[in-house]
Amino acid sequence: FANLWFRAAGGLAAYGELTVPTGLDPTRSVEHAREYVGALSLNWESRWLGVMGGAYLRRFTDASTASFNPNSYTEGIIALRPHIYWNEYFHTAVEVSYQARKADGFDAVANRVLTPEVFRFSVMPLVAPMGRGTYSRPQIYLIYTLSAMNNDAFIALYDPSDYRYGQNIVHYIGTGVEWWFNSSYR
Repeated sequence: FANLWFRAAGGLAAYGELTVPTGLDPTRSVEHAREYVGALSLNWESRWLGVMGGAYLRRFTDASTASFNPNSYTEGIIALRPHIYWNEYFHTAVEVSYQARKADGFDAVANRVLTPEVFRFSVMPLVAPMGRGTYSRPQIYLIYTLSAMNNDAFIALYDPSDYRYGQNIVHYIGTGVEWWFNSSYR
C-alpha cells in the first residue's frame, strides 16, 4: 500500500493536543498560528522481504508577529526500513533515515539560524512470534542506531552541559518489545 495525505491546521489546532502555545500575537491570541503537513507511508511484502517507508514535510508558523521567529520552522524526515525474513519467526530490519529542520529565526545559544540535520542508520534483529510481516506483532528486538549529526543538530538537541554536546556521532544500543493491542494484521 501507499498512503499520501495532507493536513492543515490553524489557531490553537496548529499546536497539537498536548502542546502549550509558545508565541502569542500582540492581542495574546494564537489565531494566526498555522501548520501544514504533507506525509507519505508505504509498505510492500513478499515471502522473504518486506519494505516500510515514510516521509513528511511540515511547515509550522507560530502566532507571534516577531520577525525572524525561531519558533517558526520547516522540518522533514524520510525513512526506509527493509525487513529480511530469515524464517517464520526470526527477522532483521535495517532502517535509514534523514531528518532536517530549518528555523526562521536565531537560536539563543548559537546566536544564528540553525539548520540541524541528522542521518540515522539502525539494525534490528527481531523475533516475531506471530510470523512474517513488517506489521506482525508482538516483536521482541535488539537495536543498534548510529546517528551522524551536523554541528547545528547537537546545538539544537543538547544542553551545553550534556556530555553529548559537541559530538557529531552518537551510538545507541537497546532492546524492546512492541505489542499492539486489538490489532488484526493477519
